[in-house]
Amino acid sequence: KFGDLNTVSIGKKNPAETGNTYYSMVFKYFLPADEAMSRDEGLSINRNFFALDDKDNAKPLAEAKVGVLMRAQLEIVVPVTRRLVAIEDFIPAGLEIIDTSLSTEDQTLNNGLSQFRRDQFSPSHYEWRDDRAFLFKESLRPGTYRFDYLVRALVPGNYLHLPAQIWEMDNPENFGRSNA
Repeated sequence: KFGDLNTVSIGKKNPAETGNTYYSMVFKYFLPADEAMSRDEGLSINRNFFALDDKDNAKPLAEAKVGVLMRAQLEIVVPVTRRLVAIEDFIPAGLEIIDTSLSTEDQTLNNGLSQFRRDQFSPSHYEWRDDRAFLFKESLRPGTYRFDYLVRALVPGNYLHLPAQIWEMDNPENFGRSNA
């Protein structure tokens, strides 16, 4: 139960039995999206949306009109070298990620992102999914990195925006979460 002390008991059905008892436990919790606060447990991530012509990242966007292209920017802070780092950035339901690797997309859109390549996070692997961007890096040295990608507003409405997450896959206790 959320906000309550929860107890787990492990035992044998027949206490007279001898031998060892082996177990493993995995805990996962879910917070209401509008209450999720940023978290830094050894890794930090921040996410904003900017207009394509906002070169200085001066005005983060909170809303967009249908059809408008925006630049999503992840800022990642890594204090010590991390291995097998995964990042998930969930996008609001009314947006879509623009995959410029497809020949059906406007290839000139890559030119707009090229100016943001300094301090760029370069993933070993990435996936554009319907609801999120997934990024993976085998090794990440200490520093502050940025990763930019394009999104398009498709459907009018008000949407919740789930936090972006970063974690070390072999050590999930090292993680970070952005504000919602």
